Amino acid sequence: MMALYNRREFLGGLAFAGVAGGCRSFGVETSYSVSVLGDMHYDVAPDTVYHAEFRKMFDGTGRFSNRYATFVRYATMWAGPSPRILEASGKCVTPDTRFCLQLGDLIQGDCHDFATHRRMLADALSIVKGVYPTGLPFLSVCGNHDIRHGDVENDDAAIRPYAEMMVPYSRGQLGKMACGVVDGTTFGFRCGPDFYLMINFNMGTRTIPAVMRLLDENQDVRYTFEVIAKPSSVEHSGDSV
Repeated sequence: MMALYNRREFLGGLAFAGVAGGCRSFGVETSYSVSVLGDMHYDVAPDTVYHAEFRKMFDGTGRFSNRYATFVRYATMWAGPSPRILEASGKCVTPDTRFCLQLGDLIQGDCHDFATHRRMLADALSIVKGVYPTGLPFLSVCGNHDIRHGDVENDDAAIRPYAEMMVPYSRGQLGKMACGVVDGTTFGFRCGPDFYLMINFNMGTRTIPAVMRLLDENQDVRYTFEVIAKPSSVEHSGDSV
């Protein structure tokens, strides 16, 4: 989900005021385009590719059968229309396209194995980057499936391996667009006169200090775009990233 506010509406809604700071804007143009992708839930069949360990939890018991059904659905999509939709998006890039923005749930998750989870992320990034021009930044905001481990009793256990992989990846994609050091899964960047605030909703209230700091440091912009997979008041128990 991406919301657009002017500064008065955005800061007024948060009842927040601070001292203007700012970071380096990327380019001087006031008009540009952005490629936007919704939930992707990247996955492939057979289930042994990413879900072998997850499958062991319910074989013969019927546990998590609904989650297995979603694997089948998304694996079927990625065997058919999903790659074609992605390729069509890549063909829509124009000379003024500055980056591609994916709005969460890049992958299906449910790997129940950290190494496999990292590989799933890496495979998804490789596929998406492959359809866009070389050098076009691709940014993804964290959704619940991006950290979903597979066990409902410890469902966000992959939050740490996600961060370990995606934080340096995002830092590399942004370069000079980044606002400050990208050291977590909530971060900000500039494009032209505008500010983009990427919020990891899975962190609940623990993300507030980073959000407030980034807003405080970027008040001199035309528009603020808030990018979040979905609003939530639930605070997960995972490590802070």
